[in-house]
Amino acid sequence: MNAFTASLARRSALVSAAFAATLTGHLMSGEGLRVLPVAPVLWCGLLGVFIMLSGRRTKPTFAAWSPAATLGVLLLTQAAMHLLLHRVPWAFGLLAHPGHELITASAVAAHAVVALALLVPLCWGQRILERAVAVVHALAGGATDVAGTPRHAHILGLEVRRPALARRASTLSARGPPTGESPRAPGNGLPALA
Repeated sequence: MNAFTASLARRSALVSAAFAATLTGHLMSGEGLRVLPVAPVLWCGLLGVFIMLSGRRTKPTFAAWSPAATLGVLLLTQAAMHLLLHRVPWAFGLLAHPGHELITASAVAAHAVVALALLVPLCWGQRILERAVAVVHALAGGATDVAGTPRHAHILGLEVRRPALARRASTLSARGPPTGESPRAPGNGLPALA
């Protein structure tokens, strides 16, 4: 597991936890939400879109967030999910009855309690991811050796061969026929083509 995979796992866990907490709170509040049969497919699709769009902006190493940072991100994500569920419930496969207030004291309290309850497993999961990345990094001994060969190739006993380029890079991107000398031209030691 590398730092990128661990970061995606953390993001997915935070978004999934925030969505589950928000959905549970809305369903239990008696707001009259109905879950449509297509909802689980939409939820998986939305999570997949989020994972694909979350990008590759990660540091080369993975470090678990502090509990305060995790709680802050979880509360902000829950607030965003709350707003989305209130404004566009159909995008999540829900039928809602209009006329409910956007923010109530009971909704804020419910989100805070659920965020605190989810904080422990999320922090625990981040510590596990941090240890997994550290173990893999220790086994691999770093990213690459001096020659640029991946260190895992040496550990796993794999032979890594890099293909040599036959032409200069400038000729690889040029249009039209090659301008250089043919490799089978007379005098280069190769037999001429008939």
